Amino acid sequence: MLLQDWNLEDAKTVWQREAEERGEEREYAKWQLVVADKDRLLADKDMVLADKDRALANKDAEIAKLKAQLGI
Repeated sequence: MLLQDWNLEDAKTVWQREAEERGEEREYAKWQLVVADKDRLLADKDMVLADKDRALANKDAEIAKLKAQLGI
């Protein structure tokens, strides 16, 4: 639920503004790397979930085929 209230674009804007106010562009760049890493991890998770969904769909189709063969 926490992630639903968290807006990446708003966070980026705040991080950039804070970094600019402190004159620390490196701090903002560091946060950009953190966000990019988080995005990569989320994309990896999404791929794993998609693979799982495909495997489940294949198993469901296989079960339906076997049930049809058995007349169930």
